[in-house]
Amino acid sequence: MGLEVVTSDDGGRMLVAIASQYKSGNTPEDVQLVVTDVVMPVMSGLDVLKGLSAAHWKTPVIVMTAFATDDVRDAVQKLGGVLLVKPVDIGVLETTVRDLISRAA
Repeated sequence: MGLEVVTSDDGGRMLVAIASQYKSGNTPEDVQLVVTDVVMPVMSGLDVLKGLSAAHWKTPVIVMTAFATDDVRDAVQKLGGVLLVKPVDIGVLETTVRDLISRAA
């Protein structure tokens, strides 16, 4: 796919790394996709999704979890994310990534 991947150790650093794109002269459109987990140190993946939503980012977000409760499903849907339940099939992940990036382009 030829994508550049940036990783973060926790949700707080992830949100800071995404927001720092502005300092580099980029726009939210320059970040093509965010993939996060619900359970992460410092800040959950749901909090990352909430932060992006509050900033009116339209960047697609995949949220993964092994704990797909109704509350998690509802939150991800309400905030416009795509939920993938662990264990995630790599083919499903790849197809979802391709679909979301092509739709956003």
